[in-house]
Amino acid sequence: TLREQTLQDFLEEWPDFLTGAEYDAAFAQVVLPLDGVECLRPDFVLRPLATATWQPKIVELKLPSQKIVRDGPKHRQGMYQGVHDAVAQLRAYRRYFEDSENRRSFYERMGFEVTRPRLALIIGRTRDVVHVPGMAPILDDLSPITLMTYDDVLLTYRALVARGRH
Repeated sequence: TLREQTLQDFLEEWPDFLTGAEYDAAFAQVVLPLDGVECLRPDFVLRPLATATWQPKIVELKLPSQKIVRDGPKHRQGMYQGVHDAVAQLRAYRRYFEDSENRRSFYERMGFEVTRPRLALIIGRTRDVVHVPGMAPILDDLSPITLMTYDDVLLTYRALVARGRH
């Protein structure tokens, strides 16, 4: 019964799960206007720390219950359609920033520049991908998008807390 909005609300209240050590703020549901009628709306845009990284990150959330890798003939496994749809969303967000007017407008509204944002998809659980043979080439097909599971997010946060960074 978990909904994406519940995850969105949680991460808005606890952005440290997303920002980690490289980003200082997470902006939720930033409107990226397209043509006056339509717009794009990434789940989060992360603003980088000046010394940690030079590009913001756009994060798309899907449910932890979403399956990631579908079975198929040996050496022909692939991603479920939900993953492909999320990847298409992320790539559309990145293309938005290829336009100089969009970059200028974003900077005026948000106060930081975005040219080639990093892209991340948070989806599924580690148990669904950890034992998949040949996972590396499957992930390569997603480039430049980083796929993270909700387990990855929790483990990364725990490591930061253990090191005293949060």
